[in-house]
Amino acid sequence: MRRFLWIIGSVLALLIAGAALAAWSWTRTPYGPMDLGPALLLHLAPINPPTEFTPETRRLANARVASFMPEAVPGVAIRDADFPGPGGPVPLRIYSPESPGPEPLPIVVYLHGGGWWMGDDLAGWDGACSQMAAGIPAVVVSVDYRLAPEHPFPAGLDDSYAALVWTHAHARELGGDPNKLALHGSSAGGNLVGAVTLRAREKGGPAARAQVLLVPAMNLAPPESESMRLFGEGYTLSSIDTMVAAYVGEDGDPKDPLISPLRAEDLSGLPPALILTAQFDPLRDDAERYGARLREAGVAAEIKRFDGAVHGFLLSPGARAESTELTIAALRRAFADPNWAPPRKSLPVRLR
Repeated sequence: MRRFLWIIGSVLALLIAGAALAAWSWTRTPYGPMDLGPALLLHLAPINPPTEFTPETRRLANARVASFMPEAVPGVAIRDADFPGPGGPVPLRIYSPESPGPEPLPIVVYLHGGGWWMGDDLAGWDGACSQMAAGIPAVVVSVDYRLAPEHPFPAGLDDSYAALVWTHAHARELGGDPNKLALHGSSAGGNLVGAVTLRAREKGGPAARAQVLLVPAMNLAPPESESMRLFGEGYTLSSIDTMVAAYVGEDGDPKDPLISPLRAEDLSGLPPALILTAQFDPLRDDAERYGARLREAGVAAEIKRFDGAVHGFLLSPGARAESTELTIAALRRAFADPNWAPPRKSLPVRLR
């Protein structure tokens, strides 16, 4: 019996060692080491993009993304609302600290990711939004903008900009300070943040004190970047061309700066930016180039790349936690700046 148990134990040990060695080998790539979590995801449960965008594929995608997201933190009240947008009522999900104190709070307008075609289950973003609401502290307004392919460009941008205008006008009702606004967007939402800031500058709209761009899509026009060439397929963010085509639609031009903010001729007068990118993300290079162009235009821009991570920091808890800390710290600084003043000039949005 003892010999049998010894044999079983030895076999199990060999299997465990083999599995550990295989997992370690999956983290080795030609471009540097990948975090263990995303390496396991890519090999054991790869994300297969839908071949068509339907209500059912949207529902399934929302559920899949939500499974990777953190839960809401305690001490934050969450309520749903809406406002009259340019194409009908726009749903909102509003996060407020349960004990806000006597002074009006800063406000963060949050534009979710999802390739412009999913992400509309706003509860899936409860973790990110409640962490900001509690950590800054601030009121966070999450926007359910219209999605492609049913509503191609400029519908999502129109809703997002309208949400900024509405939030500014109703800040006091929300318990917030209209002079302390910021924008946060991830992935497709980062693209929309970039476009919203350009439109606000052009129209003299509400001025944001800061913009946080998390793995943003800042250029939808060719030529493709090196990171797009290397990681455009098989690194958790595939079929980008299909998503872009659905968002741009038949009448849009991917070179339009309101579709590709990196293409804007002039980036001066925009809010200071925190840009967070991932090493194995096809969107990485254009996002970092956008940050560099902001700096060239005299706009403060902090750029942080998370090595080993994939788009969205899926299964990279260290990167996700640090990105949250950097976000909260950057927004706190922006809201506390006693010398802040809104830009005075309005500039047309022109193609570079």
